[in-house]
Amino acid sequence: SPLQALAAFREDPAAFALVLTDLSMSEMSGAELARELRASRPDVPIIVSSGYELAGLAQHVRDLGILEVLTKPVQRDRLAAALARALGRAAPAAR
Repeated sequence: SPLQALAAFREDPAAFALVLTDLSMSEMSGAELARELRASRPDVPIIVSSGYELAGLAQHVRDLGILEVLTKPVQRDRLAAALARALGRAAPAAR
């Protein structure tokens, strides 16, 4: 639940190294969640995933401070590389 995630984040924002969320959720969108998270902690890295084509939306979510938009299905190596970039480390070697 994005509302539960937001409550946990607000309780202790420093406990989160990054946030990985879906763009389309019930209760609130990933973009709305990102906006709320940034209000509590502007520097938190945020990655969203979506099963929809994001041609016109990609720039909008990046304007919200979202680092990356991953299109589903997300391959494990793409996810690992995105997480590594978000955490400021080099991408892990492919297996």
